Amino acid sequence: MIVNTMGVEALTRFSCWFALERVVKNDDGARWLIKTGKCAEMVSAALKDTSTYVITAACCFLVAIIENRSIEAQRITAHDTLLDTLLESISLYNLIHTMMTDQDSERNRVAGLEFLWMITNARSDRGAAFLRQSQLFFSYMDLLTDDSRLVRSRALDVLSILLESVSNPLSVLGKDLTTPDTMELDKSDDQALLECFNYLLDHDVLSLIVLTDSLKALHVATGILDAIIKPLHQSEEAHGAGSSFKHVVLSTILWIIQALQETTESDKSVSGNNSTSTIVIQGSGKLAQQLNQLGFQQLVRTQSRTKPSRGAAARGGTLPKTIALSALKALQGLAHLFPDATEKSPAIEIVLSVLFDHKLCSDQRVFKACLTTLPIVMKTKVQNGQLLDEQLFASAMTVILGLLQKPAANSTSIKLVLTAVLEFFSDDTLGGILAHED
Repeated sequence: MIVNTMGVEALTRFSCWFALERVVKNDDGARWLIKTGKCAEMVSAALKDTSTYVITAACCFLVAIIENRSIEAQRITAHDTLLDTLLESISLYNLIHTMMTDQDSERNRVAGLEFLWMITNARSDRGAAFLRQSQLFFSYMDLLTDDSRLVRSRALDVLSILLESVSNPLSVLGKDLTTPDTMELDKSDDQALLECFNYLLDHDVLSLIVLTDSLKALHVATGILDAIIKPLHQSEEAHGAGSSFKHVVLSTILWIIQALQETTESDKSVSGNNSTSTIVIQGSGKLAQQLNQLGFQQLVRTQSRTKPSRGAAARGGTLPKTIALSALKALQGLAHLFPDATEKSPAIEIVLSVLFDHKLCSDQRVFKACLTTLPIVMKTKVQNGQLLDEQLFASAMTVILGLLQKPAANSTSIKLVLTAVLEFFSDDTLGGILAHED
């Protein structure tokens, strides 16, 4: 089994690691691996394997070791010894860090993030303690601005799980270095989570948005904001904290969606004049101060419309559409989890105005995302069986049904529109109103 972890066939290598992950969960299995003296060499080779399946299986093996460590500092188990062996023999921390920061190899950066994702996704006290001790996250934020969209996307996945599963994310990110390096269980610390939200909003998101490469900045910023939504809701439900953050996140998401659009005179007729008013970021932090500057949204819009010499331009300018998709997805999450905040926002007007942006909606995915978002957001306008804004609802339905009469409407577009209408009918109040309309 050990010999074949470095065999010729990728499937054979994967199968061996698949088996070894189960072996090492057992104390006797861990002792056997220590006695072979081969574990360090095997792990070092597997993390640099050409097969992503083998890398994933090797990461699962390492997670199994970490998850079976002793939680008591005085008690040393075979898994503690095995991990210490890896730390000493191949400098495991340095190896993963080198992979994550290898600018010459996207594969290595993704592999390093895969390891972080596996540890973080374990959502355990042992995993959180390992991440703090390893300091692997200290340079992690740079990966959010990586040139590779694959790396950025995976880094955002890791951040999302980190915010959900660790009570003090800043200590793992290296922003709170006073946290003791122990194996103590994490205690619920709502204030620490809110401090992390504040850090991400007022430092990282802000610095990203003002970068020269505004498209990449908006993409990453939207991803960070999306990652905050679920843990923010958990925090508010558990402790009643973080209510101010939801308004900042919501208004920033709407600000970004608005900044991606081409502003035309025809937009002014979309369900009132609110759609053409620049969104004001709520809150008094640095992010709000920066984005609320007069003309700043127009500056970002101008930068985002400038065709780069490579990358997005070569792919037909798809990045603005990708950002719009990410922002609309985040808006759907906000409407589900914070209907009270969404109901009082101009979210519906902003989404309707996207439908009038021919450049954004030339991508069928954006068109579908808008039509999926509208019923979700509109349902926040229903309280106690009453529709709060009948005029807005009527305007929205006029726009949506008008899409059926467009000369360029194809069968897919018509299907998406009718699916959205069906979703409106699924709500008793909205469906009841539609049923009595001509």
